Amino acid sequence: MFQILKADKTIDFMRWSKVAFALSLVMIGASIFTLSTKWLNWGLDFTGGTLIEVGFEQPANLEDVRSALEAKGFGDATVQNFGSSRDVMVRLRPRDDVQAEALGNQILEAIKQGTGESVEMRRIDVVDPMSEVN
Repeated sequence: MFQILKADKTIDFMRWSKVAFALSLVMIGASIFTLSTKWLNWGLDFTGGTLIEVGFEQPANLEDVRSALEAKGFGDATVQNFGSSRDVMVRLRPRDDVQAEALGNQILEAIKQGTGESVEMRRIDVVDPMSEVN
């Protein structure tokens, strides 16, 4: 009969136990260090905030968009492409003093003034950390 491991052969797994234990300790230490210095990025779904999608006629330069938003006081904005290089998503932390529509208009104007390109609003969504998922 075909056998993968012969019964008469012994494999010394315990030979590597100290190395495996040391590697595990190093990885646990690195994990604790990373969590204590960087913490966790909970993202928009957990913290809540506003999601604004804008479209450009030409491929968008994300660094120009970020600097335009930072110049207008939106330094906490997360800017990234989605779909294509012409579609940009801007995520902002919750703001108590501004409605979503007004915030979207402020972002749109800041991008237009900062980049000098024509931009159109595609979507504005408000994500609430306390909302229920159906």
